[in-house]
Amino acid sequence: MIAIPTEDSLRRRIEVALTLFSVFDSYLIYYDLSERAITHKLAEYLQFTFQDWHVDCEYNRYGFKPKTTRLRNKNEDLEDSPVYPDIIVHRRGEPKNHRHPPHCLVVEARKGGCSKAKIHRDGEKVLSYLSAPLRYRYGMLIEFYLDVGGRAVWDYKLFRGRN
Repeated sequence: MIAIPTEDSLRRRIEVALTLFSVFDSYLIYYDLSERAITHKLAEYLQFTFQDWHVDCEYNRYGFKPKTTRLRNKNEDLEDSPVYPDIIVHRRGEPKNHRHPPHCLVVEARKGGCSKAKIHRDGEKVLSYLSAPLRYRYGMLIEFYLDVGGRAVWDYKLFRGRN
């Protein structure tokens, strides 16, 4: 049985992945490549640090069903919305077939310079992923940007679910 890592272990794995990204792929941030290019490379480093798990980008299924969560629409009403998390660390397949929790980490990423409203919306999405039906154990919101010296850097916030 594969156990969900402790928060300390998870943070160490994330830090290793971000260090590898910084060493080998900060070019992507420096030259303002797409968010998808950035998250793809980060997912590769997360796969290295989560070798017993599947790491996928833009994965939009919950078993055989489209992945949805409750989000506020433009009128501030809650509705089921299809979602495509930037990166997930999980076990593929039907959730009922797993003998362990299938959802470890969900990541939403943004490039620096986007609006506060978009970052806030991504934060809401991360929090919704921690609730039923998806119930990820951890969620991460990360923003990549260039510092005043022109170095590629990031800030991230980790959230913990209850499952």
